[in-house]
Amino acid sequence: MTDTRDDSGGGRRSARLWFVLAAFVAGMLIVPMWRTPPDVDAVAGDGIASALPTVATTWRTLGRLDAMTGFAPPEVAALNGRRVRIAGFLVPLEDDAARASEFLLVPYFGACIHLPPPPPNQMIYVKMVGAPVVVDLTVPMLIEGELSVATVDSPYGKVGYLIAGRVATPYDPERSAPAS
Repeated sequence: MTDTRDDSGGGRRSARLWFVLAAFVAGMLIVPMWRTPPDVDAVAGDGIASALPTVATTWRTLGRLDAMTGFAPPEVAALNGRRVRIAGFLVPLEDDAARASEFLLVPYFGACIHLPPPPPNQMIYVKMVGAPVVVDLTVPMLIEGELSVATVDSPYGKVGYLIAGRVATPYDPERSAPAS
């Protein structure tokens, strides 16, 4: 029986090709984690998001961001750079502030203040572009603005999202419910 294999290096070429392909795929998965988070002031500018319709989102959707790796699944990545609307409770970043231009938005009352802070994917750093918001810790607020999926440091730890806030109103479940 005669060996009909071609010993011209095809096996090595194939192994090299697989190695290059694996390195490329790994690079595509790792590079987004190295990305520098946007500057808070840079996000506050008018962008393309203001021309797109506002998307109502939920804490359940935002919770899908992997807090350890920063990986954003498609439903979260689709919100990056979009104008969103979400309800939550304010956590002022300054003590005794009656009004705040920068604050955290969290899904439940008392988060960060009397309890350990929520994970980064359940906190949004909000920087209001217009007028400051009246701080009332007991009233849920509806915040609308451009969302960035970005790690931001806060006095309460890492935060997974950033919003350049445009509108802040007290949350009214009757008025704020999505149309069916």
